[in-house]
Amino acid sequence: MQDTNANHFDLETLRSNLEYDDSFVSEFLTLLKNEFEVCLVILREELQKENIKKINATAHRIKGTALNGCCKELVVLAATLENTLVFDKAIISDLVEQITSEMAFIKTLIP
Repeated sequence: MQDTNANHFDLETLRSNLEYDDSFVSEFLTLLKNEFEVCLVILREELQKENIKKINATAHRIKGTALNGCCKELVVLAATLENTLVFDKAIISDLVEQITSEMAFIKTLIP
């Protein structure tokens, strides 16, 4: 049976990418969670400022983090936000909320 949570966070692929170095995997996962928190703070601040360029840049940062962290669904959400070039508060707020929820779910999957 395929693990449907692997679309959100694929620990086995991450472990493989990090050559099964459990110490490094553990360190990476701590950094991943910390990066999520930092990016969420920035997104919320820039949303209040209605700064689409910094929102796009932060979404790009999240996308890269998600790619490295094997978080497929988060990659899609971050790419969508990154490519939203016109500030529409309702659309941006919804995407930020989806990203926030996805990060929260991923954290429940991280050992």
